[in-house]
Amino acid sequence: MAQIMPHYIADTNILIAHFANKLTQDLPLLLGISVISDYYR
Repeated sequence: MAQIMPHYIADTNILIAHFANKLTQDLPLLLGISVISDYYR
């Protein structure tokens, strides 16, 4: 169990980093869409 945990933690950190990276890539697009939809309302 003690040997498995560090790998599990590393995998979780990679997943979190990947998700955060995707979020920061998608966020400007989502903000742009919301700004445009507010503009045309």
